Amino acid sequence: MPIHTMLHIRGPLPQELKIIRRRFPQLLDTQHPAEIFIADRSDMQGTMAGWLALKFIMDNQGRKKAMTLIHVNQQLRRQGVGSSLLEKSIEVAKNAGAHLVTHMRPILGGSSSEKFLQSKGFERTLQYTTYELKTEKVLEVVRPIYDKLLARKKFSAENNLYSVENIAFKSELNDCIARNLGQLPNLIEERLQSNLDSFSQAVSPVVVDKGRILGLILATVNDNHATIDATAVEQDYRNSWVNVALKYRLARNLKELGIQTVHLGTHAKLHPDSYRLVKRTDAQILLKQRHYELHL
Repeated sequence: MPIHTMLHIRGPLPQELKIIRRRFPQLLDTQHPAEIFIADRSDMQGTMAGWLALKFIMDNQGRKKAMTLIHVNQQLRRQGVGSSLLEKSIEVAKNAGAHLVTHMRPILGGSSSEKFLQSKGFERTLQYTTYELKTEKVLEVVRPIYDKLLARKKFSAENNLYSVENIAFKSELNDCIARNLGQLPNLIEERLQSNLDSFSQAVSPVVVDKGRILGLILATVNDNHATIDATAVEQDYRNSWVNVALKYRLARNLKELGIQTVHLGTHAKLHPDSYRLVKRTDAQILLKQRHYELHL
């Protein structure tokens, strides 16, 4: 950065919030929007050099943790903008009493973003591998098992299978997910706190038995594919008809919408049932992504 160029961090202008909201609506369209900071360079004539989003949530132990997301203008990377924004994030988090700073979004393995966070003391916590599955292939694998279980009256499709939109009390869904997934990916956790409005509720299946939610899949339909954001099944029903019914109903719903591919993100080696589906459907690897956090 030239010696005459000054960089400072300030609050956002209305037009800058519009730009951020357009790209990341979940940051600002919830009941508890993120606090936004703008990196301003004296030679940029009012154009954002970068921005920082910061919000706080309570973890499972009741402690405050910070979630941050940093974006730097591509032409200005490796010039100290990202470092200045991250320092601001850590400063605000410490002053607020947070014990941890977590990067909101997963980082692509081997990317410059990963190297940047590592250089600032962030540590990798989880790794996700995103796979692409063909909807028709999922149906081909799951349908025979589904039909066999249905014929044996292990469950009733009419009485056990619903969509998320049919569940009146969304808090019960939240409880089921939190109980069975533990630490959630940050974006999913944020969307759950937003009462699931941003998931495709008509497509996402839920299994209910005797008034109790046994499992569900949260999925989001995009223009030409769907993404499985989270799968939660009660411990006593894992590797049972519940998993089969959920996957079949999701695949059938997607086929009816003309969605030909499904993106599935899994924790490395943490979900054997999902991994078996990946192997049996000859799924293709799309991305390897990692989550990072910094202890304060």
